[in-house]
Amino acid sequence: MPPDEYAITFVPNVRQNERRKIVFLESNTDADIVARKVFDDLVPNVKRTLQGRFDHWLDGLHHKKYHHGWDNEPNRSLYVIKWNDKQKCHRFYGFICHPKPKTNPRLELCVLAMHVIKTTWETDPTDLNGVRRLIKVPTVIQAIVKLFPEYREEGKK
Repeated sequence: MPPDEYAITFVPNVRQNERRKIVFLESNTDADIVARKVFDDLVPNVKRTLQGRFDHWLDGLHHKKYHHGWDNEPNRSLYVIKWNDKQKCHRFYGFICHPKPKTNPRLELCVLAMHVIKTTWETDPTDLNGVRRLIKVPTVIQAIVKLFPEYREEGKK
């Protein structure tokens, strides 16, 4: 991966489909982008649990204990996948976009980027700000465009 660039990789061993897809954002230079590394380092039973959470979202199901978004701006496009391990509340934060606005506008792409261990009930606004900034980063957009050429930044004509 060239310096200062991001890459997108599909989450392995989950049921990707034509309505929803889930990927990891990766970077060799952005220290906050660690979701893929954390996922790869999970012990097998925790990884299976998390893959089940991914499949749950991919199937279009809702369960706030496993994953959720936010209803209000400016966090409307943000998303979190949740799990507990060793009495710690783990979170993968990312965002949802529509990578095929012309040919399949209903397709949702969940781009997971950050891993956080929560220490309070409420989500830390700093974590949400960190994910929200990624949506507008040109090299993040370019990484999505490499897999989905018709993608453009949400809301941009």
